[in-house]
Amino acid sequence: MQAKEAQETKFTSPKGMAALRELYKKMGVPLNGLSTALRYLEILTANEVETSKGKAQLTNIFEHLTHELNISAVKT
Repeated sequence: MQAKEAQETKFTSPKGMAALRELYKKMGVPLNGLSTALRYLEILTANEVETSKGKAQLTNIFEHLTHELNISAVKT
């Protein structure tokens, strides 16, 4: 395990994210629009965080969430 992996906190579960992607797909939510909304939310949230460490953590969280949402939905 690399040092970066040891420090990362996973706040999503693969099963939960797959279910969320499937829900968004059934509802017709455009993932491009969702990604754009998440980016703006990241910017607004970062403006409220005062430390560079906090901003870096937020960036990691939003990158992880965006990545997870963009994975193709798993068919069961």
